[in-house]
Parts: sequence; structure tokens; C-alpha cells
Amino acid sequence: MEQNQFQEVVSMPRIGDAAPEFKAVTTQGDINFPSDYKGEWVILFSHRTIKEKIEYNGMKDVEVKFPLIEDIKMDIAKKYGMIQPNEDTTKAVRAVFFVDPKGIIRAMIYYPLSLGRNFDELYRALIAMQAADEFGVATPADWEPGKDVIIGPAGSCGDAQGRMDDSDIDCQDWFFCTKKLDKDTVLKKILKK
Repeated sequence: MEQNQFQEVVSMPRIGDAAPEFKAVTTQGDINFPSDYKGEWVILFSHRTIKEKIEYNGMKDVEVKFPLIEDIKMDIAKKYGMIQPNEDTTKAVRAVFFVDPKGIIRAMIYYPLSLGRNFDELYRALIAMQAADEFGVATPADWEPGKDVIIGPAGSCGDAQGRMDDSDIDCQDWFFCTKKLDKDTVLKKILKK
């Protein structure tokens, strides 16, 4: 028999799935996820250890204001597909899940144990998804508030221009039309929530 036949099948949630439910003890009390966060965007990410009084990159004695979940038996890590036998059979890979106000997984990023996360990218991805929902647009690669957004599906330049209130639309082809979206407009709409 081949060795692969003995490996455990890893179940992973997918984009568009309801976030797997769990109850857990945290540093800020018990939670029932995702129902305790209904109506809010949530970023759920794995971290193997957070120790007090570590000084790193100019940060020391940083107060963690979000709940840290106890997952000693790795039940939550298993539900979210963070135990990946080809990486390590006893440690969870680093993963990030973006859960929308309806409890749906909207994006996820998996990292190997050896790779740290980019928190600027996590923030950018969250704001981009919120902007896409709020304004009915899509965002191109490396989008940040203030940069042009994609209007889609366009169908044709005239169709896209006919659907929008203003004429500040640049159609480069029938499938690719962009529109200016002011940084302040985006942030005021999103950050007020």
C-alpha cells in the first residue's frame, strides 16, 4: 500500500461557504462563532503562540484587544483546514479567514509555518471587499482606496456608462471599464460601520 492511502483527508472550507461553527474559550470570555459576530466583518487567523513581553520590530508590551481562542485539541484548526499533513501533522499552518456580516467566508489565505503574514495586505483585502460590497464594484490588483475600481460586468462601454450616474468611466474594452472612486468617499462609508 502506498503511504498516501494512510494520510488523513483534510477538509477545508471554501470561499462562499458558511464559516464553520464552533464554541470556544477565549481570553475575553466564551464565544459562539460566527453567530456572536453577526452583522460584523471578522478576520479569523491562526497563530501558534503569543507570549507576553516579547519585543519585536519596535513593539513591546502590546495589548491584544481581540479574543485569543484556546484550541488545545486542534478541533477548530481541523474544521478550518489548518492541519495539513504535507506541511506538519501536529501544527496548524498559518491561515487567515475573512468572514462577512452574514457569516460567509469571503476570502482565505494560507501560509506555510515558515512564512509570516503581511498585515498591510490583510487590511487592504478587507477594505477592498467592503468597498466591493458597498459600491457594487470590483477591485483590480494592488487596489487601495482612492484608486480606480472596475465596473462589472460591463457588457459594453455604453451599457456600463448607462448604469452609472456620472460620466467618469474609462472603458478600455467591452469587458474592462473603470471608474474613479474617491478615497474619502470609500473610507467614510466603510469606516462608519
